[in-house]
Amino acid sequence: MEVGSINLIKTEHVKSIFTLLCLVAINLTGSAQTSFSWSPNDSIVTNLSPNTYTELKIKQIKQQPGSLDLAIEVVYNDIPATWDGMVCVFGSCLGTIPAVGGTADQSTISTANDTGYVRLTVNPFNGTESATLRIKVYDKNNPSDGDTATWVVQGQGLGIHDYEATNTLTMYPNPAINTLNIESDANIDKVQLVSVNGQLVFTRDLNNTMMTTLDISDVKNGVYMINTFSEGRLVGVDKLMVNGK
Repeated sequence: MEVGSINLIKTEHVKSIFTLLCLVAINLTGSAQTSFSWSPNDSIVTNLSPNTYTELKIKQIKQQPGSLDLAIEVVYNDIPATWDGMVCVFGSCLGTIPAVGGTADQSTISTANDTGYVRLTVNPFNGTESATLRIKVYDKNNPSDGDTATWVVQGQGLGIHDYEATNTLTMYPNPAINTLNIESDANIDKVQLVSVNGQLVFTRDLNNTMMTTLDISDVKNGVYMINTFSEGRLVGVDKLMVNGK
């Protein structure tokens, strides 16, 4: 049964450098966290305007009675050193974009009207790289109750191509055991499987295919991120659960 899907963004023609990519909505049954939910979802994929600071916030909504103390840990960060920015959490700003392993505590979410958040503020200047930041958010009193938030950002520079969110990729089954089927109405040329801690499990070159089956029989049970590439660019992220082994 199909559970997860992601949007692919295909290069069509040169437009304004200020166009925003689609948000990637991820709805995965069996998500690790129960004490909070994400708003609007746990991933943002977007173009960045050159020489401009862009704020990208992902909120946490308390799901249980009583107070909630959340903390964060950076599990993946390949944002170029030439870019500028910082990460803020509910109650404080860190003053920088922390390296992998960086941690911080949020202020207590004490009422139903409070929302926690992690916010990435970033300026690529004239950079044209694609970059990913992934942060684990978890309950300090129950560290196993947590999940990752992901930002995939593309520096546009001057005169860089824009994209249109017109194509769809689906993968199934999800959760998966030994194989993963990927179907798309547009060509994809590479897929990466990455652990939630940012470790690259494997890369598969797909030769601009619209349908493929991946062998994941050697992949351990757990939650992973699928990074999808089209025309050499990272164009989407989705969450995959491997379970049943």
